[in-house]
Amino acid sequence: MSCSSPIRAVTFDAYNTLFDFAGNALPTLRAILPEEVHERLDTVWDTMNGVVIRLFREFVGHRREDFPRFLTLADVHRACFAEVRTCLLPTLDVDAATEAWNRYIARVPLFDDARPAVEWAAARFPTAIVSDIDTWMLLENPVLASLPFSAIVTSEDDRSYKAMADSTMFQRASKLLGCPPENLVHVGDSSSDVAGAKRVGAHAIWLNRNGRRPPDDMPAPDGELRTLAELPALLSTLISEGR
Repeated sequence: MSCSSPIRAVTFDAYNTLFDFAGNALPTLRAILPEEVHERLDTVWDTMNGVVIRLFREFVGHRREDFPRFLTLADVHRACFAEVRTCLLPTLDVDAATEAWNRYIARVPLFDDARPAVEWAAARFPTAIVSDIDTWMLLENPVLASLPFSAIVTSEDDRSYKAMADSTMFQRASKLLGCPPENLVHVGDSSSDVAGAKRVGAHAIWLNRNGRRPPDDMPAPDGELRTLAELPALLSTLISEGR
């Protein structure tokens, strides 16, 4: 690992980093969808993930001008359920399912290791969330107000996603936190977290909860975690190496 610039601020991805998005996904789908598809929820989940992966791949490396109409996460969710209707459930009310799913996103709980890590970081650095999410979904989560964040930057507010070539999400965060991007360290679970942070000169820590292989399109992070409980030790190492 190397850290050529001092760390003066910390940002966190939200979903699958701080918030356990996937933990109750299947029970939520069971509650949303009719019984006739309950035995195929794994297939539903795979179908939805396929749509998400396909749509987000379209953003990678592209610019705002390539998308005359910005696609919000709610739009992505609607596309997911439209695909479920086409492939698995012709009677599905796509709008109702999308609304229910969005409400689930807006109330997912924290991982057990999230609050201690955020509180530790916030006691030492200005901290923010940088998330590919619709703003209201994050702000309506009742847990958010109890976390000591100084700022929040969302893809909806920036009209871009982290993986886009002209995304300014991390520049926005660094400005709100009072430091240039090269003094920022971002913690996230996806290749877009690492790539987006590194593209603007920020440091990137990859949260790899499941010990998976690094995605082929992900630049080398400045550090890797299996749990957020490891963050204090890793940040201390990065800071030491940057002196």
